[in-house]
Amino acid sequence: MHNRSNKPIAGIAIYQIFPEEVALYFNKIQCFCFENQLLYPGEMVDLPVLFYLDPAILHDPVLSDCKEMILTYHFYPSAD
Repeated sequence: MHNRSNKPIAGIAIYQIFPEEVALYFNKIQCFCFENQLLYPGEMVDLPVLFYLDPAILHDPVLSDCKEMILTYHFYPSAD
């Protein structure tokens, strides 16, 4: 993530998974999205996510043809 502005930015991230059915098996262990993030002007940071997919996903007929998942994060400024 890169703060391209000339002001500090505080915010929180919310994730989205596609296909949506994968969300049942997606388990976050550690994520930058659990807390507000503060980025100073021009600061660039790597924000790690540690997760695993429940092995039961292999037995879900809805996802039998699924070869990839897409995990995205949207960063929203916090009120303060």
